[in-house]
Amino acid sequence: MTDIDDDLIAAQRRPSYLRFLSLGISGVLIVGGAFVMYRWISGPEILSTFRRIDWRWLIPAIFAYWLQNPITALRMNCVMHWLMQPGSPAPPSFRLILKVTLSSAFIAVTAPIGLMADVAKIGALKYFGQMSTSHAIRCTFFDRVIAVQWMALFALATLPLQWALDVPRGSIGIQFLVCASVVVAIVVLLILPNLLGIFDHKIVLKLARLFSGYKIMFPLRRSAVQMVISAANLTLAFATLYCLLRSIGFTTNLTVIACFVPFLQIVNGVPFLYMGWGGREIAMAATVGVATGLSINQALALSAIWGVTLILAGAINGVFVFGDWHSHRSPATPPTGMPPVG
Repeated sequence: MTDIDDDLIAAQRRPSYLRFLSLGISGVLIVGGAFVMYRWISGPEILSTFRRIDWRWLIPAIFAYWLQNPITALRMNCVMHWLMQPGSPAPPSFRLILKVTLSSAFIAVTAPIGLMADVAKIGALKYFGQMSTSHAIRCTFFDRVIAVQWMALFALATLPLQWALDVPRGSIGIQFLVCASVVVAIVVLLILPNLLGIFDHKIVLKLARLFSGYKIMFPLRRSAVQMVISAANLTLAFATLYCLLRSIGFTTNLTVIACFVPFLQIVNGVPFLYMGWGGREIAMAATVGVATGLSINQALALSAIWGVTLILAGAINGVFVFGDWHSHRSPATPPTGMPPVG
């Protein structure tokens, strides 16, 4: 416990300006989403929508969204095994990875900054998974990048279908710009380590090592695994939306809704948003609100209920925060004389 306590004390002494910056960005986006809600939806209308929720459909919606947690843990487990180097210590057990994933989902609910869930995950992997800080950051970062990458690819793949379904061109254009930006960011991530390696500076070289190795994720078999996992997550997200539509009695074109799910999941996963609030309302207004049989008011009401569902699904995971975390440490202990991965 001494080494853990020392690390925690040192962490408390670090500058907090990054936390305030993250909180500021999150606050601005939430205020933007609140403005959209205020502008297009009346208080009585959204309250009326909430009052007629059918819990027989809301509970399956919460469960469907919660099921993404074990699937996400499976992806993280794969990332850790793919990043293993010859002679390096074994990754943490899947049981620990699952517990970390579930606990970080709860922290995402309790913390005002979405990014705090990733920070908590890195800390748990370091302290209880016997991983170096740099390796824990790489695993967490690559896991998030893989998720966004495949959501963007799936979203781009749906654009021709949206065109055939007469989705407004403006809505298609917004999705294309966002998803194309994600693809460009992935390309930058692939070449960034080599570019940073040009500079002979200790901190820059550390950053280069931290972001290096993402090309390891691209072999065909690994890409197929990532695609299947992402498809499973999208299926559960669509099932959630379907249950929510049934719970409030809305009817719309489910094919068009399915086409928007990858894009909406990208927005839900933005790390500076609190459970997607703010950005999701803007995205729903720009897609579902203009391309389906739902009005803008109904689309924003659906977005609000989806946000509540995310909060409830994450809050359930509070039970996984408790328990003996130290019991997970021994299997991942590196052999004597072997340096940690980093």
